[in-house]
Amino acid sequence: MKNYLIFAGVGILALIGTSAWGAAAPDDQRIWPTLASGLVVFSGGMGSYLLRRRRERRTLSAEADSFERQVANDTAAKGFVDALVLAVALLAGIAVFELQHLSLILITGYLTILLASYYIRYTLKLRSHL
Repeated sequence: MKNYLIFAGVGILALIGTSAWGAAAPDDQRIWPTLASGLVVFSGGMGSYLLRRRRERRTLSAEADSFERQVANDTAAKGFVDALVLAVALLAGIAVFELQHLSLILITGYLTILLASYYIRYTLKLRSHL
């Protein structure tokens, strides 16, 4: 978990850096920060996948009949309901209160809440069965 937190922290800092670069770049050169942001996002996705696969091989949590897999599937199913409810509330709030200028920040918060909700539920459910 420590490796993943370090990886996520570096990825977030890189994304903040490319976003700041994009905000400061002249209009005719905005393509480079955009491409750099895309590269950071793609690298983050691939790195997360590789770290997860390594952890699954080490702990055998990817086995079809493992307890961790069952807990992950149950948690993801409950998180899907959260995602739908929060998405409707978010989109309604953006449309009703005309928050288009804040939509990127709100969507980032939405995704952060969903990820935190999943990992909190997953951790609590795993610890309650130990």
